[in-house]
Amino acid sequence: MRRRKGFTLVELLVVIGIIALLMAMLLPALEMARRQARTVLCQYNLRNWALVWTLYCEKNEGFFPRSSLPMNVGHWNYRDLRSEYPKSKEGTEYCPEATELIDPTGRWRGHIHGGTFMAHAWNNSRLTNDGPNWDYWGSYGINGWVYVPLSSGMFTPDEVLDKFWQEPTVKEAAYVPLYMDSCWAHGWVEDTDTPLGYDSGPHRTAGPWINTFNIDRHNGYINILFLDSSVRKIGQKQLWTLKWHRNFNTSNPWTKAGGVKSSDWPEWMKKCKDY
Repeated sequence: MRRRKGFTLVELLVVIGIIALLMAMLLPALEMARRQARTVLCQYNLRNWALVWTLYCEKNEGFFPRSSLPMNVGHWNYRDLRSEYPKSKEGTEYCPEATELIDPTGRWRGHIHGGTFMAHAWNNSRLTNDGPNWDYWGSYGINGWVYVPLSSGMFTPDEVLDKFWQEPTVKEAAYVPLYMDSCWAHGWVEDTDTPLGYDSGPHRTAGPWINTFNIDRHNGYINILFLDSSVRKIGQKQLWTLKWHRNFNTSNPWTKAGGVKSSDWPEWMKKCKDY
């Protein structure tokens, strides 16, 4: 009898089926590994920014940036910070999960909010021959309550003392957000802020300020740089438990201590861990 020199069609189909099954099992694990790697790289970016903020405060008598217009200062202060930022670290304005610019042409003049996986931008000029003339872009944002507000009529002296941190050397530093994953350049979170009924999408407006940071960028978490220069992954519901400003109530109605129920959260947040 002659020896068979190959596989039968049935045997080939079985092998192909086994390979397809293994790939179907491995691909989700590979994608999860990729996302975890991007999360780690995001934390690395924020640790680099911790050095930038430290150097800035050391050069400015221990204080954060000052402004005469507290509610709209992020763009101009970022420009100052980036001028001192090491060129070798360029690219860390973006979380690796959100590197795509919301308007890559730069033709839209003004500010454009980003999204969960899209970077925001501020364009104060028209499109140039060399391409978009952006003044600021990125996918991280600052806690507006860390600024040093100057006289603007927007806040009374008592409000300034009661809310603004102004410097990093404070008792609650490990729980005060400084710089983090965001769909806009800054936000002034209050303990009365409520979550939106949907996750962030392109051109999303700020709404209650906490939603600037309440985005599902890292599978139910965002990365945050705190005043003590630590970087931690924080759950979306955990945002309401942080010390955003000096008088922020960390037992507000959106915390377990304040009596929130799982059914109170928007549908897209119910899967997130409670705090």
